[in-house]
Amino acid sequence: MPLPKGQQAWRKHHMQHASTPQSIVANLPVEELPMDSKELMAPLPSVSYSIVTVTRNNRSGLQKTVESVISQTFNTYEFVIIDGDSYDGTKHYLKLLGDHHIHWVSEPDRSIYDAMNKGIKQSRGTWVLFLNAGDCLASCKVLESLQPYLRPSLAVVYGDYAVDGFPHKARPFSYIERWGLMTSHQSILFNRLVCGDLFHYNCNLRLSADFDLVWRIRRKFPNGFSYSDQVIASVHSGGISTQNFTRLRAEQLLTITRHFGLRGAINYLYEAFRKSLNRFLHRAKDR
Repeated sequence: MPLPKGQQAWRKHHMQHASTPQSIVANLPVEELPMDSKELMAPLPSVSYSIVTVTRNNRSGLQKTVESVISQTFNTYEFVIIDGDSYDGTKHYLKLLGDHHIHWVSEPDRSIYDAMNKGIKQSRGTWVLFLNAGDCLASCKVLESLQPYLRPSLAVVYGDYAVDGFPHKARPFSYIERWGLMTSHQSILFNRLVCGDLFHYNCNLRLSADFDLVWRIRRKFPNGFSYSDQVIASVHSGGISTQNFTRLRAEQLLTITRHFGLRGAINYLYEAFRKSLNRFLHRAKDR
């Protein structure tokens, strides 16, 4: 299906102005890609990254995210913004943005994961990274410094993250089998071409669809994950998952049970008990 005229104009402008080094996927044989990925290769082959931000009524947070992205020293990227029909001035702000890397849509969505799926469909880059409004890339050199790690055969590359300015190391990948994501979702890059039709969020999950996505990809590509020893994203505490902690854990338990069976559920419940006991002992010690 052809792109809307606005996106066609954006693509033409991008191809005229963006630097165009050899595509990251140039050395990956087309026959090794899923069928849907072969079709997705064609648009914008020079774009290494698609950075996707979903937002609704968070203009100030979105501005911080935009500033961190457009300040990148590596400029072969596109910035896809999915706005959920905001009424706080976000749409006016988006209309004023003149950076040719940015294209956006503003319309109602059913959930945050529905909006993120829209972002995936809009993306034309090889590596997709999600930043929520208010999240930032950790420095102006993040995209540049990630380049050596983005091997075309990989499905996922992930790194460290910072919360409220304090850096956190990514956990060993085995952590996902008993508790949750090995790092912040904003510090995970997905290879759109390799992941193919696996690359979508389950909108039946309200809070843990990111965990579900990573594990589905892991099951198909057990050797397709790689760690980059650097802080990729800086996020703030108090997000939707933190605000709905009990529901998040319930969803994760169901997801782990679906993927790992009874053994996974037992490991998850044991880990939850161990963490709760440690918190209780620390509080008792402080009294």
